Amino acid sequence: MNVILWLEELQPPLMNQAINAVAREHGALEFVGAIPSEKMPIGNGRGAAFLMNGKPIPVLVDRKSVAALDYDIVIVGGNNVVMPDILKRAKRLNVDEEKIVLDRTTCVPGFTLEKYQRLRRSNLTILSQNCWGGFVYHLFGLPFLSPIVNMFMSEFDFLKFLRDPRHYISQKLRLVRTQFNPELKINYPIFAADDITLNMNHYADFDVARAKWRERCRRINWDNILAVMYTDAPKVLDEFNKTTTYRKVCFTNFQTDLDCGFYIEPRFTQGLELWQPVNLIAQNLIACFDLWDLLLDGKKTPLEEGR
Repeated sequence: MNVILWLEELQPPLMNQAINAVAREHGALEFVGAIPSEKMPIGNGRGAAFLMNGKPIPVLVDRKSVAALDYDIVIVGGNNVVMPDILKRAKRLNVDEEKIVLDRTTCVPGFTLEKYQRLRRSNLTILSQNCWGGFVYHLFGLPFLSPIVNMFMSEFDFLKFLRDPRHYISQKLRLVRTQFNPELKINYPIFAADDITLNMNHYADFDVARAKWRERCRRINWDNILAVMYTDAPKVLDEFNKTTTYRKVCFTNFQTDLDCGFYIEPRFTQGLELWQPVNLIAQNLIACFDLWDLLLDGKKTPLEEGR
């Protein structure tokens, strides 16, 4: 597999891990070039090279020359890289966006370029009870095709929402009260949409919160929806299982035979509230389920130890 490295910083912290992950799934890699960040100093351009595992990789001083290379994958490395920005610049360079993947995405166990491309093409909408979907969109570099980002609902309001989401997204948001977020040190809005409440706990600007909700509601892909929640109550899981015909996932701290029940073993939950390991799963910080199978097919595939 021919690889181009896109370097948003000189030594991206996840790049070695990303390369090892791609090699594990695809075999031997051939590095054909490195695209430097527009802000990265690249010297006088003569003989510039980037070292990877002790081997020099030619730096493309003329970034547009990447279009002439034979490559299978472009791995983008750097802290806080966001895919929309990369895709805009890739278009100017005539880089095939189908072959671009973030280094953090390749580190998700089971990565293959084929799975990644399938996920990107699926235009997945994640309707989640809390920030889980937003974390997943960020991890995989996917567009935010859901209004439930940087916010949360109670499990009972979320179940109501799932019974008729088209109704609730059509409602005008009404400010009910504000609440203090001690981590971000902001007062955030709690809105009502008919008879459910939306806790916009990452927004200090209430107008921005409303605007983001409306904007993302318009992006929902009704043909490919995954509903995700968590509960420590078997009755809630049963209700969730009956509530929606969407593909569904409910993380639990109790064992269940239901296909939609994803039991998180105690070794992952000790000392934590349930929502914490749930969010860590979405950030690839706890590896207990195959996220590719979960997102693509709603399948419950436990990961092998050490993956």
